[in-house]
Amino acid sequence: MTCRAFASSPRFCCSIPPLRQACQRGSVSACSLLEETQRHESLEPICKAGQVQACLELAEVYLREPCSTGDRARALELLEGACNQKKASACTRLGELFGEGRSVGLDLERAITLFERAAALGETGAGIRWARTLRANRVGCDKGQGKDCVALAETCGEIYRRGEEPPESLLLLIFDARRKGCDSGLSSECIHAASMRFNGLGAAPDRSAALSSVRAHCLAAPAQCVQFAQQLTEDPSSGPEAGPLFEKACEAGNVEACAWLGRAYSEGLWGMKQDAAAAAKVLRRAETLGGR
Repeated sequence: MTCRAFASSPRFCCSIPPLRQACQRGSVSACSLLEETQRHESLEPICKAGQVQACLELAEVYLREPCSTGDRARALELLEGACNQKKASACTRLGELFGEGRSVGLDLERAITLFERAAALGETGAGIRWARTLRANRVGCDKGQGKDCVALAETCGEIYRRGEEPPESLLLLIFDARRKGCDSGLSSECIHAASMRFNGLGAAPDRSAALSSVRAHCLAAPAQCVQFAQQLTEDPSSGPEAGPLFEKACEAGNVEACAWLGRAYSEGLWGMKQDAAAAAKVLRRAETLGGR
């Protein structure tokens, strides 16, 4: 008898003997599931008897990938029960899950609250420091402190850059932090916010408004201006807007911008007319700036 098509059946539906036989025949999946099933069967009654540590260990069994919606729900139930019983490590684990958004939906506010509960129970560690810093950054940003807005956006951006599809709530939070950083007078944040608006991330797409903002802040934040212009070169429809931005950033003394502008003049790209003399002049400027 075949225990199951491993990816399609409930996680712990199989009895141990068939799993053991399949494992002995060399099935890696059966061996892995056998280990999990044995662990599950040993922990479940201990957890039901009120041993909180067993419940924590059982939650981790349910969270092992691949885990189903039911597995995640059971893991959260176990962790929340332990956290409510003032088990600091359970509150911390929940904070990690909601802060990472991997096994459960991303919820930064809930993650911060859970880490704060863990701290009140005596827990210390990186998660606690992260939550306190994030809370302070949010408060500071709301008060118009530009550096806190930058820190908040970057912290959230680290979650975004993990390669997973970011929830809209995270994009909205990043855009709001960038916008408030811009309102505080940071041109670099104005360009970051414009880039998000240009791509419709966390804000309604508005390419005209985004380009206008980048042009207005390019001289004050040439590095961010170059990054935005480079993005434009990858899209034929917006490529002609890149050359003038490289020109502004080069004027501000950005070496990379001058190098891109030299190529634009040399090959007649990105809205710049082909001009060998202008290309040579710009590239000499790039060499001069690079040698400083």
